Amino acid sequence: MNFSNASFLKSCYLENQLFLSNKKEVVFVGRSNVGKSSLINRLCGRKKLARVSNVPGKTISINFYSVGGIYLVDFPGYGFAKIAKCKRKLWDNLAQGYFSSKRNIVFCVVVIDCRRGCKELDFDMVRYLVYNKLYFVVVLSKADKLKNSELQAVFEATKKDFSFLKNLQVILFSSKTGQGENELRQVIERVCDV
Repeated sequence: MNFSNASFLKSCYLENQLFLSNKKEVVFVGRSNVGKSSLINRLCGRKKLARVSNVPGKTISINFYSVGGIYLVDFPGYGFAKIAKCKRKLWDNLAQGYFSSKRNIVFCVVVIDCRRGCKELDFDMVRYLVYNKLYFVVVLSKADKLKNSELQAVFEATKKDFSFLKNLQVILFSSKTGQGENELRQVIERVCDV
């Protein structure tokens, strides 16, 4: 699968903008500012495929990228407190509309900033995915920001946090150095059967 051939497809801001599709979809979810867009850019070897912002809560749409016959789906970050309630309700409706529609969601990538660790909203997302029988992996982003010993401690703590899940795959990832990108690509290719 040639990830470098990825292209931007569409941004959906409202539930009624979601389009019907039977293509396999890989969904990237996580708190605001954990590096989902940077991760997608690194994965696809493109610096400006997905818009990156240092401002939490900047992404307010579900963004679709086409690559190798599948879609990579970048979700707005959850948990940013300064967003107005009316806007948060729109986001909630958009997310619920996406997950409740008949889409071919192959699996989800739950992105967690390794410096922050698992927060309650991350557990809520994982519980939601488990309840809906959606396969997922956990990616600890910004791995270059910690020393190896600290990173290993976070990795072990994350495994322990999700010990109620059998065979959960946790990937250490750095958009800066490329750590974990090949491992994540291989998971995507294997699960999507491409």
